[in-house]
Amino acid sequence: MRRRPFVQCLVIALWLLHAPAGAAITMYRDVNAYLAAVGGLHELITFEGGPVPRIEVLGDRFSNEMTFVSCVKPGSSCWQGPPTVDWFDNAIVSPAGGTQVRVVTGALLPSDTVHRVTTSMALGIYGDTTSASIGISFFDQFLDAFRLNGATGFFGIVSNEEFDAFEVGQQGHHEEVPPFFINGVAFPSPSGSATIDWPAAPIPEPSTSLLLTGGALMLLVRRRAVSSAP
Repeated sequence: MRRRPFVQCLVIALWLLHAPAGAAITMYRDVNAYLAAVGGLHELITFEGGPVPRIEVLGDRFSNEMTFVSCVKPGSSCWQGPPTVDWFDNAIVSPAGGTQVRVVTGALLPSDTVHRVTTSMALGIYGDTTSASIGISFFDQFLDAFRLNGATGFFGIVSNEEFDAFEVGQQGHHEEVPPFFINGVAFPSPSGSATIDWPAAPIPEPSTSLLLTGGALMLLVRRRAVSSAP
């Protein structure tokens, strides 16, 4: 039987549109600075082996301590049924469907009857983050959020309150907003390492690659249409 997290899903509209609700996030943009602040052992998930094009996989295939889900509707529907996430080119990616939001959530899995919590976690985020935010929650209660404002790369989250889940969410109609990608997640774990060999930034970033591929396909179709015209 697959273990399920003790969370549902952040109400994304709350932390995208309103001020933080109590806890405070300190954000570190450098791996070494983050480790100096939090110390301890960390498990690193890098999502290696992801295919092109994307496929949907079970969210707990990458770790025994954490599961992930991609969803397009904020609320408890994110966790109905077995959690699944879109996997693409060594990253997990925001979903392709939906019209209002893109959401990728990660939740710590329980250990037997113990509810896992943390005060720190690190993410590698790339792609279009213009309207994206990182939020944290505890037992489905929103704690705080950090707006990315287009920034990409390493984000080391340190909270003054315990949390059990993160959510990266982005507003906007999907035909207008390119996807974002998470190519690494690290969190404190007794089975982890004292150092983090963080994965290098994609070159080009995944969203740029998708846009270039899409543009090449459109150009090919247009050339074929012109060549076949009478």
